[in-house]
Amino acid sequence: MLTVGGILCGEQDDTVLQQSGVLEHRFVRTSDNSLEISVPPMTFREKQWLDSRLDKNLTADNLIFELEEELLNNYRTFYKEYPTFVEMML
Repeated sequence: MLTVGGILCGEQDDTVLQQSGVLEHRFVRTSDNSLEISVPPMTFREKQWLDSRLDKNLTADNLIFELEEELLNNYRTFYKEYPTFVEMML
């Protein structure tokens, strides 16, 4: 999945954006460098289990399910924005 956003503005608006602090948000990029977000696909239960135990001392070896250390670290960085999907029949 690729998400792209942008703002079209004039020079006067640029000053307002600078002063607002929106350009300091961790997801905002003002250069050609992109931000890659690579988080593990998890079930709802795995996510709940991980969220209830997530701290700096948790390692991939301590998990009750299989997950690479790099993906655990990525999840730790982006867990607040991680979507929750639930599969159901209607």
